[in-house]
Amino acid sequence: PGQCNSNDEKTECDNQPKMGWGGVKPVSVFDGEVFFTQVLPRWCPPDAKKRRASSNERASGMGAVEGKRKTSNATAANYSDEEDEGKNTTKILREEDKRNATISKTKNEAEMATVRGVHHPKFFLLFERSGSLVVIISTSNLTPQNSTEGSWVQRFEPIVATGSGCNTKGSVDFGMPSDFGAVLTDFLGKQLEAAAAGGMMPDVFLRRYVSGLSSGLNALSERYRFDEAQVHLVSTVPGDYISGLPRKGHHGAAYKPRIAYGPQRVSFILSRILNKGHICAAKAIKAAVTGRSRGSQIDRVTPWLTPELVKAKERLLIQPTSLGGNWTRDDLEVILQSYLQPGWDNPTCKESKTSTDGLLDLLDIVWPSMDCFDTMRNRRRAIYTKNPDAAAAIAEEWASSKDKTERGEGHVFLSSISFSKLDRSCISRMALFTHTPNTMPYKSASIHFKSVCRLLRSNEKEEPAPKSSKKTDSKRSMQRPSPCSKEHHLSWFMLTSACLSGGAQGRPTPYRDPASDSMSYSNFELGVLFCSRFVGDGKIDRLYVSDPGHVCGCQCGRGKRFYNRFADVRSVLESVRKVHLPIPYQLRAKPYQDDPDSDFMSHTPYMHDIPEGTGCVGNMKLTPLGQQIADDVERG
Repeated sequence: PGQCNSNDEKTECDNQPKMGWGGVKPVSVFDGEVFFTQVLPRWCPPDAKKRRASSNERASGMGAVEGKRKTSNATAANYSDEEDEGKNTTKILREEDKRNATISKTKNEAEMATVRGVHHPKFFLLFERSGSLVVIISTSNLTPQNSTEGSWVQRFEPIVATGSGCNTKGSVDFGMPSDFGAVLTDFLGKQLEAAAAGGMMPDVFLRRYVSGLSSGLNALSERYRFDEAQVHLVSTVPGDYISGLPRKGHHGAAYKPRIAYGPQRVSFILSRILNKGHICAAKAIKAAVTGRSRGSQIDRVTPWLTPELVKAKERLLIQPTSLGGNWTRDDLEVILQSYLQPGWDNPTCKESKTSTDGLLDLLDIVWPSMDCFDTMRNRRRAIYTKNPDAAAAIAEEWASSKDKTERGEGHVFLSSISFSKLDRSCISRMALFTHTPNTMPYKSASIHFKSVCRLLRSNEKEEPAPKSSKKTDSKRSMQRPSPCSKEHHLSWFMLTSACLSGGAQGRPTPYRDPASDSMSYSNFELGVLFCSRFVGDGKIDRLYVSDPGHVCGCQCGRGKRFYNRFADVRSVLESVRKVHLPIPYQLRAKPYQDDPDSDFMSHTPYMHDIPEGTGCVGNMKLTPLGQQIADDVERG
């Protein structure tokens, strides 16, 4: 939209008045008040020599090489979410790419390969006439509400003319909530670089319409009080990037923090708020830039979790709505190493491992079953029976909808083909998505909520593990607590647009230096990270919980809330301020495999597509549905 294609359209566009700043005009729909910008989530990798040189540079900590990775056409095909595989890919192609398609046939295909991803973030920036900015990070698309979604909202007031509270670029403390403005500006800048010609660019929009931002995007982070952000902003953009974690002994000028992306960004944040070495390095840089060594309680050299709470960190939950195929144990463990926060200069942070599954012991992939969708449909029908007027209105809305997949099931994506490509060690980590009470809107027919979180264990002793006939699996059984546990404490929780795919979570950059942690991403994603903190200040300390029953009495944080942050785990968790997050699923998820000694599943994971001939082959034979199809074929 916004481009003139035919000669008649070009003449009509030329006759319209120019609007300045490049002459970008709104579309004719919506009374001519809406602009559309096409973002192309793709980048061209360099040749092998350049990549090897860049990997050496990344390993030395000098910088990240953005948007450069060599790949084959087959590899590029794996870097797309299944959510968009069935759509018309020509919508994300430039006209010049179509012309180059014929040229590429005569050249080296490896050199001409292009990695294509998905533009997948969901966010709103509302610039109010009062001068404030409201930021909304969501999982919801611009569609009628028919699925379970999640959103986060915060209003940021403008900075007064004196400039107090302003974060200059040199004093941004990366990894703290105060870097919200820098990360948001960087994300919008990456979108600008990937935008097709003829669209409304973020920089132009700010200059034209937002008071106080005549300098454009570069002034955004200094215009609002982003230092008051209550969450960390986590972005993902296409390209090759390193985590930027400081190495031991690298302080002062030797440590140069930068923006990380995806799971690496989460790892950087957790390192910044939990590891004393990283905290000291960041404080030294900030003091050198600002000339101030003291700050608020949250800025002091105090990890957000005490050593006892660090030891209490427990399971990691990944809850996507699209599960890409080809995940192997090694690929998944690379992602987990970022989410589990490396024990950098912190011996109490080492994760327990077993000889069976390693890091995967700590993981649950929360995924809905076929029965879960049947329950949602039955519940919806029962509600419609009691509310015929609402049912008629929704039926009329669906009848007029061109895309019938929007009725609900079109939000969760896993095909039987992709399921069969998953490594069995990954399948063993799948757990049932079980709704928490009173969290499903009455019109919901699907799930579009996406999240990643880390639990905290409040009890000092391990819960009894189910009996196992194999001694080799006894450790694995102990790692997975009983789903009947009523603990709902969170070390951190991330609401995100990212699903469990290579494009969103990243994969190790091919040919990277062994000393480098470079990862390759192909998607645009956006999320917010909620981190529990215990720094000894009753006003700002908080524990995120999913059970509203844990929030008793006044939790506003005003006044003094006395507690001993070095007391036993249970005492600390009971006395600190609670913040309820309305998570729509139970955190203590029941595994799909009831018997730890068997690969067979007691439930069938939901699959949006089961092509003919794929229902009882590969991993599908492990599911009740696959076994039923196999029995029917044998009897037939």
